[in-house]
Amino acid sequence: MIKEAPPTATRIERVLAYMLASVIGLSILSFFAIVLGTLFGMTGPDFAGGAWPAVAVLPYYGLPFGVALIITLVVVSARRRAAEARSHAAAAEAPRSTKRPKSRGVAEAKAASSAAQSGSADTPGNANSGTGKTSNASTNTSNATPQSPRTN
Repeated sequence: MIKEAPPTATRIERVLAYMLASVIGLSILSFFAIVLGTLFGMTGPDFAGGAWPAVAVLPYYGLPFGVALIITLVVVSARRRAAEARSHAAAAEAPRSTKRPKSRGVAEAKAASSAAQSGSADTPGNANSGTGKTSNASTNTSNATPQSPRTN
């Protein structure tokens, strides 16, 4: 069986993944910054100046945008994998022969099954091993007693 290389992510998938990680990471950091600011005694008017307005707004927009990026990444990845699966299935489906294998007749099937059950093949443990001959007891299936018909 040929081992294939694991599928690699496309450029768009890598870009989406890095955007997703950075947007959600910044949103979580800004959320904790606001929590720590209030823990250290900052009040509402203190958050009005400097970079605090941007820090306060970032989780409101960053987390929903991160969820949209997750959905986009899943859709893009699923489409790529489905296209790869279709191309592998088309490549694996080689032109097959339309010929059906020969089926054995009833007599041939019975002879093969009785030979397999009797163990008449030349095996290293057989007394006839290497001679190419088999014993009469294992091959004499033509002298089987006929069954009598049932009477009601």
